[in-house]
Amino acid sequence: MIIDRKFWIDALKAICIICVYVYHTGFYYGIDYNFVFVIEPFYVNGFFFISGYLFFRSYMKKDRYLKKDYIVSIKNVLFRLVIPTILFSIILYLPKHYASANGINFIIYTFGGTAFWFTSALSVAQITFSTMFLSNIKNVWTYTFLSTILLVLLNMYGDIRSKEANEYFPWFWQTGLMYMFIMSLGGLYYKYESITFKIINKPYVISTLLITYACILLGSLYTPIYFWGLSGKNNFLGIVGTIIAILLLIYATNKIKKNKIIEFIGKNSIIFYFLSGISPIVVSTITCYLTEKKTYAIYVLVTIISLLVSSFVSYIISRYLPFIIDLRNLINVSKKNHK
Repeated sequence: MIIDRKFWIDALKAICIICVYVYHTGFYYGIDYNFVFVIEPFYVNGFFFISGYLFFRSYMKKDRYLKKDYIVSIKNVLFRLVIPTILFSIILYLPKHYASANGINFIIYTFGGTAFWFTSALSVAQITFSTMFLSNIKNVWTYTFLSTILLVLLNMYGDIRSKEANEYFPWFWQTGLMYMFIMSLGGLYYKYESITFKIINKPYVISTLLITYACILLGSLYTPIYFWGLSGKNNFLGIVGTIIAILLLIYATNKIKKNKIIEFIGKNSIIFYFLSGISPIVVSTITCYLTEKKTYAIYVLVTIISLLVSSFVSYIISRYLPFIIDLRNLINVSKKNHK
């Protein structure tokens, strides 16, 4: 039996964003962080899975998906993803521009959606699914089939995440189309949630998943297995590893007792994501200035401090500046004040 449907979602998002900080801090702090391959299959993919779960849940609960529903969906993408992405991109443009050896094109970086690949790709995926929902096809397997075809075609096209920002333009559209597959899996889980959780909740099933996941991770040390997250590539074992990792996360988050800290991080994970570059950079730079010695103990401390800094900023934004993450909040406040 699922303990708290809403909380497990927040818990899963919280775990994923904490893992993002673990990865980013290791990169900016400048220490050997090869161990992150353990979290590679799920630390970003989990967000797309949950997004698909919530997106399909909203769609499947409607008797008919009308044009007005489509407009509402597009507005949600615009106000919750696109505009915040542009706002944070503008805020971070100057430091990123001067830190880059060749500089950064302002239009491509901000309005072109190349600053934050996750929210950019998610925007593309959600807009595409919203358009597909106009067909009013309620069979989730249909969307999984179509998403699989897109995945295969994009794999045939090649590595969709190269090193040149111009090739991400506009808005990581290729990455977004590819990640529709993961989102469709979230839709499938929503459809078969009860039976799926009953299955993975069995001791021998969860043990088998853990052993298989460990074998795939060990195998990735000796043969190329791509999980999307770091490379932008994927293959069969990578897909299997990603699915197993997400199932393990679902199992674990349903066992976690409700916690306000985890709940806060999960609910504000989008703000944490926008800060996941700047916080680790600032804290790592200050730490390296104070001491040249780099140890894993300090690395853990830097990660924790980065999360605390982002927690403080997230609290300020969610409490006093909510319009930054949804401009409609500013309109709502104005209406209340007018009344």
